[in-house]
Amino acid sequence: MKKIILITLLFIAVGNVFSQKKGEKVEPWLDNYDRMPFQQAKDGSILIQIKNTGTDVNDCIEKAKQQAVYAVIFTGYAEGNNIPAAAAISPNGASLYNEKLDFFKEFFTNTTLYRSYVPKAMLDPKNPVSEVGKKTIEAYVIVTVEITRLRKDLEKQNIIKSLSDFGFTPTVFVVPSDEWMSRNGYITKKDNQGTVDEIFNYPAAIIDPKISKALSAIESKYNKPNGPFKISDMKSRLDQIKTEEAKNNARSKAKQESSLDIFARVLAADLWVKVDIDDEPKDGMGNQMLVTLTGIDPYTNNKVITGTTIQKTTRGDDKFQLMINSINGASDELRTLIFGYFQEKVTTGIEGTLTLSLSENADFNFDTPFTQNGEEKELNRIIAKIVKKFANEREETIATETTRVFTAKIPLFFEEDGEKEKNSFKYFAEKIVDELKKIGITSTIEPSGLGRVEIFITGKK
Repeated sequence: MKKIILITLLFIAVGNVFSQKKGEKVEPWLDNYDRMPFQQAKDGSILIQIKNTGTDVNDCIEKAKQQAVYAVIFTGYAEGNNIPAAAAISPNGASLYNEKLDFFKEFFTNTTLYRSYVPKAMLDPKNPVSEVGKKTIEAYVIVTVEITRLRKDLEKQNIIKSLSDFGFTPTVFVVPSDEWMSRNGYITKKDNQGTVDEIFNYPAAIIDPKISKALSAIESKYNKPNGPFKISDMKSRLDQIKTEEAKNNARSKAKQESSLDIFARVLAADLWVKVDIDDEPKDGMGNQMLVTLTGIDPYTNNKVITGTTIQKTTRGDDKFQLMINSINGASDELRTLIFGYFQEKVTTGIEGTLTLSLSENADFNFDTPFTQNGEEKELNRIIAKIVKKFANEREETIATETTRVFTAKIPLFFEEDGEKEKNSFKYFAEKIVDELKKIGITSTIEPSGLGRVEIFITGKK
């Protein structure tokens, strides 16, 4: 058995030797090296510590520049030195390298290209150079990489995708988290016919000095010219929110929307980013900052993206800078997760709920036959077919004598008059109402939140 194993290993070794061309060597940026974040900079840059080997110090430093840039683009790095982990800026990871092999070989061999994103590289004075073999040394090099500029340039050259490549720029709404709101007294409870409604006082919470600077920091991080997102601003919509709340209070209890539904509908963002900040000292430490960012789907109010809790600790007094460092790390991590989330949404669509209700005045029910395209069918079968026609996916979740409820995923876009438009559940309902008109049924639409809409079937023509 041992002989067989030895022979097998010998064939593998010989095969590897013959598969490698004479004089061929591993590209420096693909050679073995260790990486970890060393320090976060203020201008969209990161200092990365690279541990590698080379023939001399200059060789190690030059290779470290290539390796740090390669890591930022294709692999990201793990958490270290109180700096959060960061994903690669390539949404496809290292597979992009082989996909664009000619481009990246030129990029990493042309010193005017990769070096333009490395303003500084130096030996780490705390880790001395050591000999590890004949004519081989091991060194720790601190490399500064301009991540933001690198990402933008690769996007401009269509090497990596930006969210705009999907045909739209997502709108993001940044607010305090439910946990922060509760801790600071911005959620009140109201009895609604035996159920308890939570009322979120966002207008007051977003100007609270304990979190307002953090919200502004995230907005400025994302909402830059030609940036990946648009920021939905609540302050400019306060009057509209008050008007909608007044209309809501005038409705019957059964038809009232929650405060969250009103905010979601008025602000109409594609994603809510909720921010939790805890800056109380823990376990006798100095200033500590815990920042957690989560992504909430406003259509369903479900948590769809969970960022890592970013923890920063310092003995100094500059809490503002501590907060900015935490926000920068959390925002960079969440940005990559948001990209993946919307990349999936383009394929699967947006999820929500459609309710069809029969009016008390209707002289028919869901079992009543109607004629569609010359064929007589029960109304519930006709409705199910119509919903399926306009939805990517759909499932009937409730069926009663007077109600049909569907959960559905509808396309993110629709085309009208040759133009590509953002879709909505209201538009989805309008298409269904148009189809119902063709079989002689009259109905009205009442939105009950961004991802919920109700169609009231009122009668026959």
